[in-house]
Amino acid sequence: QGAIGIGALDASLPPYKVSTAYPMLVATDAGQVPVTGASELGVASYATCVRFDASVLCTGVNSASGNLGNPAAPAQLLTLNPAYPALLGDAGTAALGTAWSNTQCALGPSGELRCWGFNPYQETAPSTAGNPVKTPYLWTGLPPIARVASGLGHTCAVDTQGAVWCWGYDSAGQCGSADASVTGVAPTQVTLPAKATEITVGGLTDEAYSCARLETGDVYCWGANASGCTLGRGDAGVGLASTPVPGPVKL
Repeated sequence: QGAIGIGALDASLPPYKVSTAYPMLVATDAGQVPVTGASELGVASYATCVRFDASVLCTGVNSASGNLGNPAAPAQLLTLNPAYPALLGDAGTAALGTAWSNTQCALGPSGELRCWGFNPYQETAPSTAGNPVKTPYLWTGLPPIARVASGLGHTCAVDTQGAVWCWGYDSAGQCGSADASVTGVAPTQVTLPAKATEITVGGLTDEAYSCARLETGDVYCWGANASGCTLGRGDAGVGLASTPVPGPVKL
């Protein structure tokens, strides 16, 4: 798919093996050269984004997913290309979100949140932004964001005050809402006993979950509890027989 940015669709590349023989490349006037000066990586299903001081560049599939953050980019890029930066505005980018799906997110220096990619459940942008979202969407109505994680159908973020917000597909309570919506819930604050410092999400749509690490060191999770163990709880009161857990439970 071009997501590893080595300049070719090399089916012979050994999977799960890092090798100096296959550096990620960036297009320059002198040709394709190994990437230098990168400060952060953001990896999604069909694209990889790299943050530099002044821009974010992505490589991989763009045609159906919008994962490159620039609608003018070709259907597929095999290397990073400065001619097609993710369109994140003039303020710059302070951090990339974590992703394992088809949604990429980035944070601006003042906590602005922009996301792009697939959007079937409004996990990337409100429904009015369309699906896919090929130009990064600036979320409004949220406090300044410090961390963000996007999954397959929902997204969660921690604001600069330590509050957790989730939105998108919520069939198993992975957004921490009682809505149990499959069409997408708006950003909803998740009630936790202390400020959050980290956030992660995982699972496939109806088996999705979210977890936050608090400043106390405790970890709380909510959402699907596949086989009674996804959320780390197998006791009789919570999560047996894959029972969804719509509110945070302490691991």
